[in-house]
Amino acid sequence: DRYPAAMRRSVFVTESAGNLVGQFIVENANGAPSSARRALDSTDFLTSTDERFRPVNLASAPDGTMYVVDMYRGIIQHRTYITDYLEEKIRERGLEQPVGFGRIYRVVYDSSGRGPAPGLSAVSSTQLVSTLAHPNGWWRTTAQRLLVERHDTVSAQALRALLGHADDRVRLHALWTLDGLGVVDPATLLVALDDGSAHVRTAALRVAEPYLARGDTAVLSAIGALIPDSALSVRRQLAASLVVFPETERFAAANALLDAGVTDVVSAELVARATGPRAVAALARMMARVTTDVGSDSAVVEALAAQIGRAPRGTAVERVLAWVSDGSRSLSQRIALMTGLTRGATESRAPLKMATRPDALLAMARARDTVVATAARRLAQQTLWAGKPAPEVTLRALTAAEVARIAAGRDEFGKTCAVCHQLDGAGLAGVAKSLVGSTYVNGAPSQLIRIVLQGKEGAMLMPPIGATLTDERIASILSFVRREWGNRADPIDAAAVKEIRGATTGRKRAWTVEELARVR
Repeated sequence: DRYPAAMRRSVFVTESAGNLVGQFIVENANGAPSSARRALDSTDFLTSTDERFRPVNLASAPDGTMYVVDMYRGIIQHRTYITDYLEEKIRERGLEQPVGFGRIYRVVYDSSGRGPAPGLSAVSSTQLVSTLAHPNGWWRTTAQRLLVERHDTVSAQALRALLGHADDRVRLHALWTLDGLGVVDPATLLVALDDGSAHVRTAALRVAEPYLARGDTAVLSAIGALIPDSALSVRRQLAASLVVFPETERFAAANALLDAGVTDVVSAELVARATGPRAVAALARMMARVTTDVGSDSAVVEALAAQIGRAPRGTAVERVLAWVSDGSRSLSQRIALMTGLTRGATESRAPLKMATRPDALLAMARARDTVVATAARRLAQQTLWAGKPAPEVTLRALTAAEVARIAAGRDEFGKTCAVCHQLDGAGLAGVAKSLVGSTYVNGAPSQLIRIVLQGKEGAMLMPPIGATLTDERIASILSFVRREWGNRADPIDAAAVKEIRGATTGRKRAWTVEELARVR
């Protein structure tokens, strides 16, 4: 609040790899998606030619200025990700030293003085309530925290009065403070749910969830009135809150939200999961309404099909495949249906089952359109029907030691590998490949262990992580991924890792595909 008014809509972002702090002007109309543009055309807010300038964090300070934390290091990568090339450059430029010179910059504006020093812990609760209207966010959030920590419910009346304040930030603080004190009542919620600010209405939906779960009729009615709300944040929170609706009201509320129009992926997934076992009925309503052009409904169509694929019941799969086979429907809609079913079956790790051979689907798998053919082939691979032999999978029984190793590997994978390969093993576009059905994961341990120890070249580099992990930890991780997500390979023990580590000692380069193919 000690900066010029023109900077109040700015967001500042640290970028340690680029030696800079960027400034962006945020446009956020009431309830609409936020957008941002660079504040300066030819430079950034704070930059340095010193390659050791590494801004890693910043904060709005109580004195009205901004503090920037500079780690001040030549090297910022974890050693796991330092390739031979980077190591050469580090030594060439002397980047490994010095260390211990981090600093905090206080960024001031020439014409503004320093604000008063805080002492909020010593003031009365009445003064804390007044501080919720302070122009500086640090003061507001600190006052809110102290009010909640004091459990001072006497201030509830003054907090409710703030729900009529002109600034919606103040109304937000008042609402969340009342919630933190446990004194929100239906009357308060009805005021907040009818607020002119989408931010306040969104927060009110979250705060109202306990009343939703209890089936409070007045609160349910007020929330129902928000279903046509044009603000994305409100409708997305409505979708998230569906799961706490009473079961007797949930499906009707989900359908009402779908009828009002759900276009973003997040809301679509939330609504689909809230429909639960009645997803096929919700999808049928949509199919009756949208026959030729899926348009903006594609996210919902795919999400509902995925929900059906996760837990197919009765003839649900046949009904979805009938829509897929309907040539009067747009290709985009049919692809959304196939993609959703495939995703749901993959996540549930159980094949879809049909009474008869899906000839129309198999015909689509031979289509000239590669997008259609690929979607149909993937769905066919996840589907069983009468006469189609189930894939024969013979898995030997695990020993007690292997069961324990795989359990340990699950935990290790979450801490070490999931950031790139994701918890579901599906990988991250442009970062890490999927481990589900991977040839290397299900193939020879000698190849897989080498990849982990020294890395693998290719479109997405697998960094060498062997130096940071013991033989036992590597064995546990690899044993886990070889028996997870439908993978059907035998576990790996620490002795195998130790043997290959010894055989490849001294190797500094990542393995190529050609080199791995020659490994036996």
